[in-house]
Amino acid sequence: MKTGLLAAAIVCILISAGCAQSARPADDVRDVFPDETARAVAMAACNNDVAALQEMIAGGTDIDAAGRHGVTPLIWALTCHGLQFNDMIANEAVRRGPGAVRPAPALRQLAAVEVLLAAGADPNAMIDGEFGPVYPGGTAHWIDRYTPMLIAAEFHEPEVLALLLAHGGDPNAMRGGGGATALMLAYDRGEWLDLSPQLAPYDNRQWRNMFMLLDAGARIDLAPENQLDIVVQASRHRVSIASRLLREYDYSGDINGIVYYLLNGLDMDFPGREERLELLAWLRDERGVDVEAVRAWYWRAQDEEPQP
Repeated sequence: MKTGLLAAAIVCILISAGCAQSARPADDVRDVFPDETARAVAMAACNNDVAALQEMIAGGTDIDAAGRHGVTPLIWALTCHGLQFNDMIANEAVRRGPGAVRPAPALRQLAAVEVLLAAGADPNAMIDGEFGPVYPGGTAHWIDRYTPMLIAAEFHEPEVLALLLAHGGDPNAMRGGGGATALMLAYDRGEWLDLSPQLAPYDNRQWRNMFMLLDAGARIDLAPENQLDIVVQASRHRVSIASRLLREYDYSGDINGIVYYLLNGLDMDFPGREERLELLAWLRDERGVDVEAVRAWYWRAQDEEPQP
């Protein structure tokens, strides 16, 4: 299947799953912060009212007091004006045509976020309940068990992520319950948005977030059990990214899995044939990988697949 057709298929799947519906707005600030003081901090942060925040901080207000669901004023500031989810982008691509979709504007309350962090707001606090929009047609909340680091990695521009990292954000942050890492969320978002001309032109903020996390010490081979790390993922459809990751960062993960997906891409005639061949040659010559042994295993696996 060609990449453009794959993107179109994904868009159709999303629509059939209910993505034509709008996700409900984030919870009301009064519901999330029943305490008046905490609510005042959250509202000032959302409105980028730096003077009000500084006055409250000078008066000894706890600017990191969590409301319901573990939501802190910092989390509220990162989400209160909405988040641009993949299915919403798909809706716009289908409704308005390729090239019509634009990224959400930069976070308007960046100064307030910086004030909160400088005053000790926790960039690793985790949402522990049903907060934020739900999947259309379902009951699961998009950002349950997310931290500010995960929200920034997936949804915000690099300037936001850099602020969180500078104030103790964990580059190896992982969604609660053994979910995706910040690195995986940044990669998945980048791959999805960059999948085909159906969604282009788009920005590259998530690719930049991914490399920023790596440069800050994120483990490139870290992934929850039974999930692929970002290098193995990239070897399927983003070979140029996989090649850069392998050449620039210390990787000790599933090399055979990478070779398998490169061979599979050749077998399926995916775009990027020369890139795949070049990376296979580099793995053989520079990393000492026995590509032919993996190739033999790959073809045996294909022969052993049950026939329809």
